[in-house]
Amino acid sequence: MKFAYRIAAIIYNVYTERRVDIPHIRTIMTLFGFGFLIYFILIMILDLPSQYLNPLGKQEDTKQITWIKSAIVYTPIVILLAVVFNKRKLEIISVNEKHVEKAKKLIPLIFVLLFITVIVLLIRAGIQRGLI
Repeated sequence: MKFAYRIAAIIYNVYTERRVDIPHIRTIMTLFGFGFLIYFILIMILDLPSQYLNPLGKQEDTKQITWIKSAIVYTPIVILLAVVFNKRKLEIISVNEKHVEKAKKLIPLIFVLLFITVIVLLIRAGIQRGLI
């Protein structure tokens, strides 16, 4: 858990240094974004049904209902992340300036690599189902 706090503190310091609005919320959403993309990649690699992404959703639901059900599923996760990685704890952890500089380059790179992986896996799934 110490490692996770350290990573969150580094991300928090990246946003604080850039003087962005609400660095704590951006840190939480960055962690959630990484986690969601990795979870989606695992679902795609293991060929699990999309039901695992939104357990409350059904195929016959409208887009609005699907969005509402997704919010019901994922909002508690974001709140849990905000409670676990609260602002006071992130401000207390001392972070090396070298790590912050490295994170400034790695955060966008990780997002791009995860996104490219998702695209490749979606193309693979389309080819396997005969859609492409």
